Amino acid sequence: MFWEGVEGTKNYIARDPFRQDGGTDKAWLTEAWTPDNRNSRLPAVYYETAETRRSTVYNNSFWLWDTSYLRLRNVTMGYSLPADVLDKTPFNKLRFYFAAENYLTFQKDYPIDVDPEANGVDAYPFRKTLTLGVNMTF
Repeated sequence: MFWEGVEGTKNYIARDPFRQDGGTDKAWLTEAWTPDNRNSRLPAVYYETAETRRSTVYNNSFWLWDTSYLRLRNVTMGYSLPADVLDKTPFNKLRFYFAAENYLTFQKDYPIDVDPEANGVDAYPFRKTLTLGVNMTF
């Protein structure tokens, strides 16, 4: 197993809730601050036009997030059949294995989905990979 992580880091992670790609997080539509929802964890959402350039992404401490995390970078588990079992087969060696890369990440619950290692909120997250395999020697 290879674990990686960092503790005590903060990053300024701001994101306009209504992006041109249409990728609006549901939370912005249902949980943002309104006069009726004063205890929201998300700031108010503003309608923005060319004449009124107001933005939800004002510089404030809401966007300064603790980006501490612990990630299981990779793990491999395997089992090799014992020699007394292999004597009854055409194999000299037979090993079954399972491997996972970037499969588990423990981090704070952010209001929007952000990978703690990504360069910005719109970056692609790390790929998660699961592999099952067999090594055979005749």
